[in-house]
Amino acid sequence: MRFRADIQGLRALAVLLVIGHHFFPDSVTGGFFGVDVFFVISGYIITSTLMESSSKSSKKFLLDFYARRVRRILPSALVVILLSVIATCVLLGSITGSDTARDGVFASLFIANIHFNSSAIDYFAAGLPQPILQHYWSLAIEEQFYLLWPLIFFFSRKSTIRVIAVITLSLTSFVYAIVEISSASPTAYLSTLTRVWELGIGTAVALLNFRVSNRLISYTSVISLIVLSLMYTPNTDFPGFPALVVALLTCSVIISADSNKVLASKVMTWIGDCSYTLYLVHWPIFQIAFLYRGTSLALSEKILLLLLLTVVSTVLFRYLENPIRRSETLKRNPYQTIAIGIGAILATILILGSLRSLV
Repeated sequence: MRFRADIQGLRALAVLLVIGHHFFPDSVTGGFFGVDVFFVISGYIITSTLMESSSKSSKKFLLDFYARRVRRILPSALVVILLSVIATCVLLGSITGSDTARDGVFASLFIANIHFNSSAIDYFAAGLPQPILQHYWSLAIEEQFYLLWPLIFFFSRKSTIRVIAVITLSLTSFVYAIVEISSASPTAYLSTLTRVWELGIGTAVALLNFRVSNRLISYTSVISLIVLSLMYTPNTDFPGFPALVVALLTCSVIISADSNKVLASKVMTWIGDCSYTLYLVHWPIFQIAFLYRGTSLALSEKILLLLLLTVVSTVLFRYLENPIRRSETLKRNPYQTIAIGIGAILATILILGSLRSLV
């Protein structure tokens, strides 16, 4: 699809909100909903890409899609898992290292959300030790969506059927989220079933192809997101009606076609380019430092960690993510790409198993 700098800047805003919440939870109290912004963007981007490829045969259509996901997602995800486990073993000891290696297996298979749900992990347990790879829950939800949506998209050739399918799926998911939240279910936050509607909203925007070039709408929506990040708290009902507000504001930016010059600025697009690696790296760096220190981090320490995060993310983006994603050899060989991806997952799991036995 056509590159849109404002959407890349919206990615930057999303990751900055998440990082701000994790590093400064007393100030950016609602920044966790940057993940919800990511979900909406992902639904929009993936569906727009599928629409451009829908004229291909079923075999080529699905092969090319999944090969692109392998090139885009796997390299950095698997490398960060391995680096996080090694750093944990070295800095935090064998017990935490072994636990993180076990979590890494589920993260490698993109079922981390299911794993952490079953482990009754409290995402908002402020000040308490959290799993080093806990943030992979959101990546797991996206990948589970990517696994099924292309199949639904391809076999529903008519646009009307696609729209009806998305609306039905999204409404069902949203109602289920409300029910889970009202019953104080511990699975509400991390469940794919309570999150699909957010990806579905982005998907619907792409299918309907609605555009309103309105600068006021875009700027007002961005300002509203920033204000909400300072107003929402971990006690806010997510992913319920407050999340719906976030999703609709995100959609407002998306439909305001290229009208936001701040989001489209060079700084924001650069952060957006690195947003994936920034997201992957920020939590292990912060959490390992927190556990190693054994107490709350000072402002100076957080600033140093942010600098380290920037360097590591930039290196991964420039020397790992980009070369593989843009590899012409892999683009021409989707079978080979998918085979390498499966092999990389299996190799990662074997390495994690070996690390567990060693520690």
